[in-house]
Amino acid sequence: MEHKEHPSESFRILQVVGVVAVLIGSFYLYGFAFNPQKQMDDINIQVAQDAITQYKIVLKSGDPIQICVQAGMVSAALLQAKDEEAYLKWKKTEDANCARAGVPNY
Repeated sequence: MEHKEHPSESFRILQVVGVVAVLIGSFYLYGFAFNPQKQMDDINIQVAQDAITQYKIVLKSGDPIQICVQAGMVSAALLQAKDEEAYLKWKKTEDANCARAGVPNY
């Protein structure tokens, strides 16, 4: 006597396998799409770029203290973004601007 599976039982097994496959695939893809460290790095880079733009605006004002302060903001943003090369460059810019403003370098 041949054993035949009931069609609804086979369909139910396929449904369960399908749901499990979708769940595993979703978790796998979500892990690649959601990367909090990359998102933070991108935010830090954007903050540094915004600080540079703000420095250029302040530079036009000619106020030495404001220029010194904003150069320090750029340095701090680049440090936060872990961009060592740009940080060292801007630290020199900050020191020069602050010297012109009469602000001592610590």
